[in-house]
Amino acid sequence: MNRSREWTLLVLTVICFQLGFGVYNAVQMNFFIQEIGISPTQLGLMESLRETAGFLTAFLSAVTMRLAEPLVASGTMLLVAVGMGGYYWIPRGAYWPLVASTYLWSVGFHLWGPLQGSMNLALSEKGKHGQRVGQLNSYGALAAIAAMSLVFLTAPFISLRTMFFVAALASLAAAGIVSRISPDIGHPDKPRLVFKREYGLYYLMTMLEGCRRQIFLTFGALLLVRQFDTPAQTMALLGVINTTMTMLGAPLVGRLIDRLGERKVLTVSYLLVAAVFLGYTLARSQAQVAALFCLDSSLLMFGGIALQVYVRRIAKDADLTPTLAMGMTWNHVSAVIIPLVGGILWTELGYRLLFQIGAAVVLLSWLAAQRMGPKEKSGRA
Repeated sequence: MNRSREWTLLVLTVICFQLGFGVYNAVQMNFFIQEIGISPTQLGLMESLRETAGFLTAFLSAVTMRLAEPLVASGTMLLVAVGMGGYYWIPRGAYWPLVASTYLWSVGFHLWGPLQGSMNLALSEKGKHGQRVGQLNSYGALAAIAAMSLVFLTAPFISLRTMFFVAALASLAAAGIVSRISPDIGHPDKPRLVFKREYGLYYLMTMLEGCRRQIFLTFGALLLVRQFDTPAQTMALLGVINTTMTMLGAPLVGRLIDRLGERKVLTVSYLLVAAVFLGYTLARSQAQVAALFCLDSSLLMFGGIALQVYVRRIAKDADLTPTLAMGMTWNHVSAVIIPLVGGILWTELGYRLLFQIGAAVVLLSWLAAQRMGPKEKSGRA
């Protein structure tokens, strides 16, 4: 097996996949509002249903674990392509066809995540696993930035529906490329779930982080488009800014956490997030909300990186992968509940109360962070 060739094919797959998702993320909320007329409650329900695919994939992964990973990956890309391409034909105002298409691509998306990681590790040279993960993430981020930049340049001339068709074509290309990877690339051990009391703080903080993330992902964009009439071109520009800040800022945040420890960094970042959520309730212009949206996005990386470093520090080597898998499970619990509850709150009581509750949830994360053991006194078991 030519390891270099196979890894190049994986890189090309990720690039095509992220090109498609970059286009989707840039225009999805405008399509939901302008073409479907979706309400906050409907959006929350759809996002909750979409995230249930995260639980379904555990079953699907078990069913397909004996199949060659490139074959399964090709199938996941086809699901993404059909789901996103389906948006092109959804009639105006048709909610449930939108839900069906969204759920279809979500199944493919959730299956692809662990497959990408597994194939990348299998194709990485010994001692270069971390380097390869970082490289693959960088290629994906650059592809997403390129896609959102393209949307920014072409949004005045190309319809939202056509954008989804382009995203589907990119996913089809990814399906064709990944199918050419050798089926004999090795099969690292599949993650199992483990629940241990000593990791309880990590589980709690992961669930709370999922709440905070969903409020930003689902309702931050909705606030911009629904309340402040932000056009697709501006949403694409904000996507470029956010992705670029994350790509450039993540290494700096990682070094900051290594130097100061997770607790100190999270103590400050969670207070900033709470302030951003309260800022949403006070903002009176599109520019103000857009600035808060970008700050909100940049603060996401602090929680994600810090919690990974924290669990790496406290978990035994044998427990690391299954503990991360359990953390992802708790994250999906939040992802299923928060959009549904948040959508109802927005519809019945207004968006300001939703973000105020979000600020309270973030303060719970701040309290939980105070229970983290100091880095210098908390060696790994």
